[in-house]
Amino acid sequence: MTRKKPKKCRGNSGKKERNSKRYGEQLWSELGLIQMAPYYRPVTSRCYVSTFRAICDSFREVLSPEVENSLRTVHIHQFLFFPAFQQNIPLMYELLKCWDSTEEGFKIKDQLLKFSTDEVAILTGLPNTGVEIIWHNEPLGGVLSTELKSEMTQLSRSTDDATVLKTFISFVVSNLFFPLNSLKTPRRLVSIASSLEEFSSINWAWTLREFMVNEFNRMATKLATEKPLGYINDFIPLLLVWFLEHVNVNKPTNPDSRPRFLRWEGNTNIFYSSEKAAHLVANLKENQIVYVLDGLSAEEADLVHADLTSFQPPPSPLKQKSHEPSDLPPAKKIRIKTSQTSQKPVHELPHESKEEFQSAQAFAQPEWLSHMEERMHNWFDAASSKIQKAIGDRIDKIEANLRRVEGKVDDLQHKFDNHCLQCTVDPERTTAESSSPTTESSHETVEQPLVKWKRLRKFTPTTMDEQPPTTTEQEATPLGDESSPIPMDEQPPTTIEQEATRLGDESPPITTMQAPPSPTTKEQSPSTSTKEQSPTTKGKEIVPTEETQYPTTTGKAIVPTEDTQSPTTAPDMQSFIDDCFKRYAYRQDVVFSSGNVILTRRDIDHILLDECLDNFHIDTCAFFLDRKTKALPEIYQPYLYVSPMHRVNELYIDLRKCFEADITKWRINIVRGTPTQSNSFDCGMFVCKYMEKVVLKDKVDWSAYKYWQNDMPRYRADFAYQILLEGERIELNNVKKRIESAAKAH
Repeated sequence: MTRKKPKKCRGNSGKKERNSKRYGEQLWSELGLIQMAPYYRPVTSRCYVSTFRAICDSFREVLSPEVENSLRTVHIHQFLFFPAFQQNIPLMYELLKCWDSTEEGFKIKDQLLKFSTDEVAILTGLPNTGVEIIWHNEPLGGVLSTELKSEMTQLSRSTDDATVLKTFISFVVSNLFFPLNSLKTPRRLVSIASSLEEFSSINWAWTLREFMVNEFNRMATKLATEKPLGYINDFIPLLLVWFLEHVNVNKPTNPDSRPRFLRWEGNTNIFYSSEKAAHLVANLKENQIVYVLDGLSAEEADLVHADLTSFQPPPSPLKQKSHEPSDLPPAKKIRIKTSQTSQKPVHELPHESKEEFQSAQAFAQPEWLSHMEERMHNWFDAASSKIQKAIGDRIDKIEANLRRVEGKVDDLQHKFDNHCLQCTVDPERTTAESSSPTTESSHETVEQPLVKWKRLRKFTPTTMDEQPPTTTEQEATPLGDESSPIPMDEQPPTTIEQEATRLGDESPPITTMQAPPSPTTKEQSPSTSTKEQSPTTKGKEIVPTEETQYPTTTGKAIVPTEDTQSPTTAPDMQSFIDDCFKRYAYRQDVVFSSGNVILTRRDIDHILLDECLDNFHIDTCAFFLDRKTKALPEIYQPYLYVSPMHRVNELYIDLRKCFEADITKWRINIVRGTPTQSNSFDCGMFVCKYMEKVVLKDKVDWSAYKYWQNDMPRYRADFAYQILLEGERIELNNVKKRIESAAKAH
């Protein structure tokens, strides 16, 4: 048993559609209504001068006098006031139908109106002098015209003049002179807009006219072959101004304004529908057409470098009256009857031209060959546009790769400088410097990396708010260069007094760091800081360790606050870091250690040389933060710090029995409005600053810290200073313990 195939319903659906269409037409006719056909634009343009004028009006509010004078120098200041015309597509379409590609003009009422470069110069105010360029055959791929619009809206009075000039010139070129359907701006035009000298050396009147003529020819070819016109990449409002100047239908509101497009500032509401535009062009009278622009001013004559009389229309010979007497008798009226066949045509060609015309007709190519030639031209245009697009995309990729390679080269150069900074210390000279600090060669060897570090990094001091509070004041006791470890293989002295005296004499002198002088007083050298006697010894008498007091200084004494007008660099902090760098000459020298955290000289260089921070730096910041929270529990809330972050999950699995509550249900707070970094290497410092603020009990006003990025060099210097200071404190404690152990042993 076979199953019957279902019937196709294509015919039924088509029949239903036809019936519904007929029913709709019948309903319209019964109601007595006229069904209007939708309007389709015969041609489309991307040139919207209303938007252009609105952006220019807002741009004039942030325009400086210097930029305004520069725009006048290059003859584009007048485009800030270009009238906000409507597009008038129907009228432009009627004018395009009148274009003659051979004569490069418009034939209106059998009269040819030339579209010349001088007229473009007079209408726009651009001089007809300079270098003539043809840019539309070059590959595209530049910045988009829409992006230039957004850049224009972002300009402010704080923007530098060079950026303002480049942005506005690029905006005029891409959105007014040469608006393309692809919204792209050719690379050559962008490069020209970057240089005022190069921009002023180009004949923009000729360039505009040449580009518009090519577009008119392309539209005429499509009209001749009855193809849709599509987009026209042209300065369409200039064609409207040309029509208003050559046709006496509308009167200008500002007849004395120059250049010519400013005369029509009050006629921006002019608009013609398709029927009105066709009726206007078809019914123009002879006296309404202006063949030559009249009323040429001296300024306009300078633009085209011509005499004023050259643009005046010559008088008609029929209207001229001769005042000379004639010897001929007066003429009589006679009537000549001639047949229509014997009358000679007015426009009959000469004999030679007739022969040439007949020979040209004899050798005319057939229609199929013309059609094939047209198809080849269309294929060539499509292929050339695709090739230009491919070349532009390829150039974009090459430029992106070039920028990436340049970035890598900069990174390698930066790392190489850091390597040179760490490896330029000679071990022998460093040893000689530690034994004899007055040696000239050793001084030069050690100072070389210090000078380079000062050149690469100039830090500013922190304020009191950024200093970590502790239970006791911070100890600022940098060790001198003369310090050396206690030899463990020597024989112990005979008496306890001699051993204590020796340890006390070999211990480094402790200096108290004073506050930097005010700007009104002379800056004192760090070497003038007051020295105190070693607290561990008093002559040859042993001082008990429980009563030993180390000199302390507050953060305010070391680093001046921002309220006082202090220099950008604290001299004591600078000298302290320089002294530490002399002692930690090698990058593997340990500066700070606590638990599993070990920081070497190389890690300190990473902080001061705009390098990314690692886990050890973050853990060190957490170490300082832990001391602050223990010292001030009423300010900080309890927290759990886990390092590194990828161990959080494992720690939760191991310690989940220690928690009575389910920590997966803890509330997660998302903070908005926090300051963010604007580079690729300050992420670690931002994490440290976030940690300091998040653990506070009070709510943090993040708007007060929106300038963190500007203060990152100061925070980096303060972080390095704290680490070096803590390393010195640990070293002093180690010396103290050695003295205690030596005292107990003897």
